[in-house]
Amino acid sequence: MSHKGWLYDNAVAEATFNTIKIEFVKNEIFSNRNELRQRFSAYAYWYNNNQLYSSLG
Repeated sequence: MSHKGWLYDNAVAEATFNTIKIEFVKNEIFSNRNELRQRFSAYAYWYNNNQLYSSLG
C-alpha cells in the first residue's frame, strides 16, 4: 500500500491543506485560537456538506 518514497503518499493531504489555505486562511485574521477553531469548524461543516457533493445532487 504505502512504501518509503512513494510519490502519492502525501498527495491527498497536500491537496486538502492547499484548499484550506486558499479558501479559508487567505486574508483572514483571527483574534485567538478559539475563534480560529470555531470558524474552521463552520468552514469544515460547510465544505463537507455543500462544496464537495453539491454537483452530485
